[in-house]
Amino acid sequence: MLGKRELNMLLRLFLVLSILLAGYFLVKWTLLYLYPFVIACFLAAMLNPLVTFIEQKTPVPRGVAAAAVMCTALLLTFAGLFFLAGELFQGTAYLARKLPEHMTAFAGYLQEWIKTFLVQIYDKILSLFNGLNVTQKEAVLEQIDHLLVQASGAGSALIQNLLMHIPSLLSIFPLSMTLVVLIFLATFFMTNDWPAFSQLWKDSAPGRIKSSSLRLWQTFIETLIGWLKAQVILVFFSTLTIYIGLLLLQVEHALTIAVLIALVDLVPLVGTGIVFIPWIFYLFMSGQYTMTIGLSILYMSIVIGRQFAEPKILSSHIGVNPLIALIGLFIGFRLFGFWGLFLTPFMLIIFSTFVKTGVFRSVGQFILDENYHLR
Repeated sequence: MLGKRELNMLLRLFLVLSILLAGYFLVKWTLLYLYPFVIACFLAAMLNPLVTFIEQKTPVPRGVAAAAVMCTALLLTFAGLFFLAGELFQGTAYLARKLPEHMTAFAGYLQEWIKTFLVQIYDKILSLFNGLNVTQKEAVLEQIDHLLVQASGAGSALIQNLLMHIPSLLSIFPLSMTLVVLIFLATFFMTNDWPAFSQLWKDSAPGRIKSSSLRLWQTFIETLIGWLKAQVILVFFSTLTIYIGLLLLQVEHALTIAVLIALVDLVPLVGTGIVFIPWIFYLFMSGQYTMTIGLSILYMSIVIGRQFAEPKILSSHIGVNPLIALIGLFIGFRLFGFWGLFLTPFMLIIFSTFVKTGVFRSVGQFILDENYHLR
């Protein structure tokens, strides 16, 4: 029979597991509807120190300071996007002029390759087919017809799905504008009322939870800023390396291409290879062997450089082992699909914050020690 101490341990363990389970379903079911306010809360937390500084050092009211800081941040963001859009416009205009020539050339190289290699394979298959008896020939032809029907059906279904998704894609634009306005307004109100929210939390939260939550929030912000710094450093490293390499290879619009490839590199598990490998393959097929070698060296330099730099940068700014990060990406992908690749870094930041602040140790003490109280 269980004693009083063991029963208290089981009850506390059940309480912790219930809170975790409720938190999981709360996040899973409500994040779909509340994510604009979650984004606004993070933005307000980032802007609050500057708004508080302006409020304390100047006679400007907090609401005016919040509006001024938000408008300044918005203008800087739009200025950066305007500069990037101008550079991308020039680059895409260049690609629009040059891409048809490259596609025509690639089609010619592919046709030549088909004539050289596939025709020989076709002749061998034809000789093997002619050596079959009538029954075997009928079976082969029946399988070919079946495969063609399946391929035709799959192609029709793909085109139908693409056409059916066009209206939903077009409807995203007005919804996106509504979300931007909603996030902007929510950020303003949260930033303006941040002291009131903080005071409400100080007055109502238990003492131990109050001190722990403050330390937890500060550590989370520090870890989040560290992760953002790490991403900026990695993107800057990739952009600079690609830009210098493309300049040495005398590629036109090197800056536009470098920025685009670096942005693609931000997507987890994708990397720069999704751009470099087809590009290198095309150059090899078109007989531009000098450019192929140069681009291959550039690609290997980026991959090797990131392999050496990324673990050190991430571990120094976040404190997460790269192997744990890779395992987390896989688990996030299995749980949340494609979006899990983007949610996993934030889950790793939260995990690292819990480790740094001793949350897991405190939970263990709460379960095992019946004298452990929240106040």
